[in-house]
Amino acid sequence: MALAVVITLEGERVVAWKGDTTWPYPGARHVARLRYLLVLELVWGMYAPEPFRHAGWWVAVGWQADGTVVDPITGLPPGLEPPEPSGPGSNLRWLALSDAPDLVHGWGVQHIYRNFLLTQRNSDLVQLQQLALVWVHEPLTPFVAPTEREPLLILDWPEHAVSTSLLEQVLGTRLKAPVYNEESGALLGARAITLSASEQSLP
Repeated sequence: MALAVVITLEGERVVAWKGDTTWPYPGARHVARLRYLLVLELVWGMYAPEPFRHAGWWVAVGWQADGTVVDPITGLPPGLEPPEPSGPGSNLRWLALSDAPDLVHGWGVQHIYRNFLLTQRNSDLVQLQQLALVWVHEPLTPFVAPTEREPLLILDWPEHAVSTSLLEQVLGTRLKAPVYNEESGALLGARAITLSASEQSLP
């Protein structure tokens, strides 16, 4: 235990060293490597500096040329169920692709996700003709609250090409639209989707 504390403290010091040389003394590089090798560094970022305001996962709904509807990540029919702990799409919750949508100057994580799907998931065998991105907002307290989950229609591609009523039919539920903070671009909540052509547009 004492050795672990010493390696952690000294490892933090040598990694943060900002002297004229790369390392403060000969062998410091090995101390840093040992710190990483033993995974002794402590990082607590999940609830810092404040708890998650929004948790959830993405659902992608893609239409192929023959009319088949598929989730481009899993290759299965799309659904709103939480991603499995392992297998296709497992990283869509809590990990890399679970960030809540945001909107700053007309751009957000949802656009990165859309571009990824269009460039990485399209091939000679599968060509997406239309794509919709839905983010399923899930309250963190209580931890399991499926009745309180809110699926939000974040964007579609090509823009305004996906019928909201058709998408709701595919997913078997009513969708809402996101509400963003005008200054920070952070997701604030949800609002009802107006189905008129002039009001249905999403950012």
